[in-house]
Amino acid sequence: MENDPNNPSPAEPNPAEAPTQPGSAPTQPVLKYLAASDVLRNVRTYTYLIAGFLIPLLLLTYILSSQAQWYAVKRLEELTAGRCFANKQTPTPQRQWYRIGLKPDFPILEGKLQFSSEISPQPTQNARDRIQCQFEELLNRTQHHGAGLSKLFGFYTSSVIMSGLTSAVAAIVLLFITSSGWNHAHNYAKAIFLVSVATSGYYVAFPKLFLLEENIAANREHFLQYIALTDEVCSYAATGQGYVLKASVTAAAPPNTPAAPQKTANSVGQNSPHTTGSVEEFVRMRHADPAAFIAYMDSELRHWNTIAVGFDTSKNPDFKKLFDEGLKSR
Repeated sequence: MENDPNNPSPAEPNPAEAPTQPGSAPTQPVLKYLAASDVLRNVRTYTYLIAGFLIPLLLLTYILSSQAQWYAVKRLEELTAGRCFANKQTPTPQRQWYRIGLKPDFPILEGKLQFSSEISPQPTQNARDRIQCQFEELLNRTQHHGAGLSKLFGFYTSSVIMSGLTSAVAAIVLLFITSSGWNHAHNYAKAIFLVSVATSGYYVAFPKLFLLEENIAANREHFLQYIALTDEVCSYAATGQGYVLKASVTAAAPPNTPAAPQKTANSVGQNSPHTTGSVEEFVRMRHADPAAFIAYMDSELRHWNTIAVGFDTSKNPDFKKLFDEGLKSR
């Protein structure tokens, strides 16, 4: 039968629009075509979303770090308060809101030794100049480790607080996602969850990556030790009493491991709380020879001469492992 133009045959059904019969195989999902303008709009939208999430976090991190540094500088500055240290005080802003945006600097330590005329034997002018140079070097090292200790303390405090905050945000967003399922959850919620998990991972890994605990402990030890050595120099300039090298000790020490000089006291001295098991032994003399005291101070400066900074790049967060563990726990 020929086709009648006035009675056209019905159009053939579209397989994509045909209803799925019971028991038949499911149809393949149809990919949505996105124009360049749609891609650009999506990229811009998610960029604004991620930036709106990260910028407040970074600002809060900066504020927490600066406040912790203010606290650390003030506490460490109290340990250097005395006649032996002439601090150049860093002006503190009167308004608290203005101080939030500033990070403090450790005060500059200065000092001028005044040798007592009752010292016996009297140090020569060259010996006085050398002891003054050692004293200034001790002040500079004290300031160096004090500034490093305060900064590391600020980084550590902000990392601990922000890791808990970002983990809480990730947990709250995950609660809303699981209530509707990952496939049915809003894309914005998924984006915030992924970004919060990534930032939380970095905040948790930051102290381990930069070895903050080890670096804080090392800077604290050096800071307190340099304060003690500075007090010893001031005491020698006032009384003439100080440590001098007694004898060399041939005790074996671990390779590449410097040991602190062992100090003992004679009948007129007091025990010094220094570690033992070293390659040198010092004794505290009532009338210390200036040249021997200079040699002792050079030995201490050489022993504590280090920069307490370390890294461990193996502690970078493995996000693939984190996501795999998260999917297994679902």
